[in-house]
Order: sequence, then C-alpha cells, then structure tokens
Amino acid sequence: MARTPKSATSRARKKGDDSTNARKRYYRASERYLKKAEETTGATSNKYKQLARQNFEDALNTYEPGNKQRYSKPIQKLADTFGYDLASHREKRAQNEKRYKNVQREAIDKSTRALESALEDPEVRRQAEARALLNNDAIGSRILGGLVDVWKEEASVYDDEGNYQGIDNEEILPALFDYFEVDNLADMLEKVEEIIGDKLYADEDSETMYEAVKILIQTKFVENESIE
Repeated sequence: MARTPKSATSRARKKGDDSTNARKRYYRASERYLKKAEETTGATSNKYKQLARQNFEDALNTYEPGNKQRYSKPIQKLADTFGYDLASHREKRAQNEKRYKNVQREAIDKSTRALESALEDPEVRRQAEARALLNNDAIGSRILGGLVDVWKEEASVYDDEGNYQGIDNEEILPALFDYFEVDNLADMLEKVEEIIGDKLYADEDSETMYEAVKILIQTKFVENESIE
C-alpha cells in the first residue's frame, strides 16, 4: 500500500488545525455577541445579534465542503438559535465544492488576520465590527440605498465631455463621512442608527425590508435637509 508523504500529511494536519482554530474563534465570538444582545435592547441588541449571526456563518464556512465531518455541539446549538438547517447547508456546499473551498480559505484567513489578541483595543474592535456590519449584504444595501442622495453626486464619474461613466465606489464612504461630519466608519454607523433605530439591523433579508428602511432613511434625510 502506498504511503502518504510526510509533507502531505503535515499540510493536511495544519489545514485541519487552522480550520478548527478559526471555527472556535468564530463560534466563541458568536456566543459572546449573543450574550451582549441579551444584555441590551433596541438597535444595540439587534446589532449584536447580526454580529453573532455573521460569526456563526463564518464558523460554518470553515468546514471542508463535501466532507461528512460531524458538526460540533456549539455549532449545532448556534444553528438552532439562528434557525439553520445544517443538512441543507452541507448539501449546498457539496454541490459547489470548488466555490466553497475558496469560501473556506477566505474564512480561515480572515480569522487569522483578526485574532482576538489583535482586537483587544476597544476602538480597533469597534471599527472592525462596523466594517463587518457594512459588508453584510442586507445591512450595507439598506444604508447605501437609503443614503444614495447623499453620496451619488460625489461618487459619480464623468468623462471629459460630461458623459456619465458610473460610480467610483471608493468615493462613497468619504461622501458619507462628510455628510455626517465624522472621520470613521463606526461613528457614521452610529449616526445612521440614530436616524432609523433597530430597523437597520432587522433580521429579515427581504426586498420589502430593504425598501422600508431605504424610504425611512430618505425621509429622515429630507427632514434634516429642510431643518438646515
């Protein structure tokens, strides 16, 4: 019987250790955010629930796609909390194994970059949380969609003849920072929270919720403009 080269075995063991360590960091962070959510109310509580969900999803992504590895008890408990069907999740990943191998690698790498020791500074952690929330498809789209009237002009690109060419995404946040008179993402997010409250983090990824939040932000924006 052919023997597996030691180098290949070592690489496989290291990958397994990396994924396990990343998974633990994620699900422990999820548990901490859930506890914070229980200790707070309103927008703050919903924000922590969203952060808990994101960390749980990252934990799931550390599993090898196509592998029948048993989900750990903390993962199973969190899945029940968030209403996840783990069997369906496993099947989905197995059907698109190549894609989810990349997702797994990204989840592990992200965990390594954001080790708990690197986030001991409360302000560093606060900014990292704000970035994670804005990168959430549902939340980010609600904010950018609701504030389009604030950033669109500044972020629009035109050619020398004045023809519209599209949006420069790198100019969106600077435009929002200027409007809210802040210089960082976490402060900007707090300003948006003040406008629309806990609906910003509502646990509902639907077109109806997107439109409702967007209209609410736009309405508040118009009110603020009229006051000024």
